[in-house]
Amino acid sequence: MQITKIQDIQSQKGYKINNRFFVAYEGNNQFDLQNKNYQDCLKWIANGGIVEPEFTAEQLFEKTKQSKLAEIKTKRDKALNSNIIFDNQEYKGTENARTLFCTRFNLSIFPIEWRLADDITWIMLDKAKSSGLANVFFNNSSSVYQKESAFLTTLNNARTIDDVNNIVVNY
Repeated sequence: MQITKIQDIQSQKGYKINNRFFVAYEGNNQFDLQNKNYQDCLKWIANGGIVEPEFTAEQLFEKTKQSKLAEIKTKRDKALNSNIIFDNQEYKGTENARTLFCTRFNLSIFPIEWRLADDITWIMLDKAKSSGLANVFFNNSSSVYQKESAFLTTLNNARTIDDVNNIVVNY
């Protein structure tokens, strides 16, 4: 086989030859030291052939950014759905719980009977406590989205993989 190009596909532990053929190397369960194509690759490399990386620098950068973006969104969703502490009580913070509470709150029928995060304990919230809990829900959501915006701005301004990797996502 005439080799004109070899690309190292590290994620699959093998070489892609001439953009057409794949040959496993050591570490791949299909690896065969006696494989003629593998031996041809070794000769081509030994004779000065340049092995291209699996991804270009630009592709690696974009891949790293996409991974960080996914991390930002996953941690945002976790933060938005985490329980809330208010008045020494733990309340469910899921989107569904917030929506149900805010709907009840907006009906202005007090007191509101509400179940805590333990799924067992029920409490009565007068207008003042209901208003306080609604504010905590709102402030928590607002804080999470503001932090997300800051993370996204930093990500958009990143110019190197190190810039992206240095973004610590902590809500």
